[in-house]
Amino acid sequence: MTTKSALQNREGRLYPVVDPASLPSLQPLPDAMQQENHFLDTVSTLRAHFSSDPSVLVSGNTIVCYDPDNLNRRVLPDCYITFEVDPIAIREQNGYLIWQVGKAPDFVLEIGSESTAIRDLTSKRDLYAEMGVPEYWRFDPTGGEHYGQPLVGEQLIGGRYEPFGLSINSDGLTCGYSPMLNLRLCLREGRLLFEDVNTERYLINLEEAQDALTTEQAALAAEQAALAAEQAALAAEQAALAAEQTARQQVERTLERERARIRELEERLRRSDSS
Repeated sequence: MTTKSALQNREGRLYPVVDPASLPSLQPLPDAMQQENHFLDTVSTLRAHFSSDPSVLVSGNTIVCYDPDNLNRRVLPDCYITFEVDPIAIREQNGYLIWQVGKAPDFVLEIGSESTAIRDLTSKRDLYAEMGVPEYWRFDPTGGEHYGQPLVGEQLIGGRYEPFGLSINSDGLTCGYSPMLNLRLCLREGRLLFEDVNTERYLINLEEAQDALTTEQAALAAEQAALAAEQAALAAEQAALAAEQTARQQVERTLERERARIRELEERLRRSDSS
């Protein structure tokens, strides 16, 4: 274990500032890849949504240390969000040390899997309550095989978690409202969506944003191709018009020569008659 300096918490106690990277790494779970797409989707979507606020930390699968006397007591939430903190300083620390940050994460989301479900429902739930996490959410991509329910949100009241109610939104999706995020968490065919309660629109995740960008780029390319074709057609039309004008001018010159020749012949005839 390496330390950088001493840090004084709100109660005046000095704690070492520790780089969590110096601790033994936590090994990935055997079914981690089953959670990966949902984890990346969730973290990237929420990070993009809160990106305009520099005091919001959105992270996931990174170390949260909660006991300054035992740094091996740590947890890796699948996704967590904390408001009114310094995300840059936390990332430079390379870990979330609650006694250093001054508060627990405000929002935690766990994604169910066979190897994590029991702990998410029991010891982790108790731990988050002990840490003082105001909202704890669980999402089960299987529809309830791991957690018994596809979506559960709980708020910390008097040191105990009490469930949020779920409702059906205008699209017929089962949703739960998160006061902390001011978003609805909604289920759609094994995916977790986030609905903005103000606009009633779903947040776009990274993959959808890339697809939208690709579609927009393809539409722009098609528009540019159509414009180029239109310009080529216009150029061809202008060239045809120029050729037509040239031909007309040639005809007019020919006609003028013929008229001049006729006038000359007529003049000869008059001279011949007068003589």
